[in-house]
Amino acid sequence: MKNLVAWNIIYSIDIKKEKIWLNNIITKVRDGIWNIFLYWETELQTSEEVFNYIKSLVMGKILSYDISISTEDRIMILRDEQLEWKYELYEAEWARVTFDNTVERNMADGFTVAIREAEVSKKFGNRIIKIDKII
Repeated sequence: MKNLVAWNIIYSIDIKKEKIWLNNIITKVRDGIWNIFLYWETELQTSEEVFNYIKSLVMGKILSYDISISTEDRIMILRDEQLEWKYELYEAEWARVTFDNTVERNMADGFTVAIREAEVSKKFGNRIIKIDKII
């Protein structure tokens, strides 16, 4: 069974795009610091397996990352093509924010690549919803 994965990672290296063949958006943060947003289907089962797989592809210091995989989180990928735009991440954690209403509001905007549930909000107790967009 295929699982969906979306991953936002910040590396401190000069990334060679040809090493990453998965759907991705690479955005330069500043000299030597890059943000990669990856999204694809996989046979991998856990976020730890995904982490180890990507770490084997791109060497460098990982400054931060956020993995969502459909075996652990709700996730919807709205685009499955390779994109050459810049990436932005939005988070919603208001008490009445749900995965389903966030998907409904963002599905047709043309800029949303993926919507995923994340960790539990410390303020409200519900799960934070992450919205991965291109600009």
